[in-house]
Amino acid sequence: MILKKIKKLPQETLDNTTVISVSTYSSVDKNIIENFKNLRIIATRSKQHEHICKKSTNERNIAILNIENCDDNNPQNNTNENLQTMFDEIRDTQKGAHIYGTI
Repeated sequence: MILKKIKKLPQETLDNTTVISVSTYSSVDKNIIENFKNLRIIATRSKQHEHICKKSTNERNIAILNIENCDDNNPQNNTNENLQTMFDEIRDTQKGAHIYGTI
C-alpha cells in the first residue's frame, strides 16, 4: 500500500524529502527507501521498528527514530508528549550525529 502512494508523489518530493514518518503497519523496505533520494530520518510512530529495512538504512546512513514508551495499540495518546524529544533528536541528526535508537 505505501509503495502505491509513493509512486503518486511528484519526483521533486521524492528527491527532496529528508524525513518520513511511518506507522508500525507500514512496511518500509529497500524499494521504498531507494525512492527517497535524500532521506536522512525515518521516524516510526511506535516502539516497534522491525517493519523498517535496517540493512538499507545502514547502507545509506539513515537514522531510525522510534518511541520507546508508546502504546502501539493507541499511538495517538503518546504523540504530543514525545514530539519535542523527536524534534531534538532530528536537530542532533541534522548536525551530523548518526542516531539509531529510541525516544
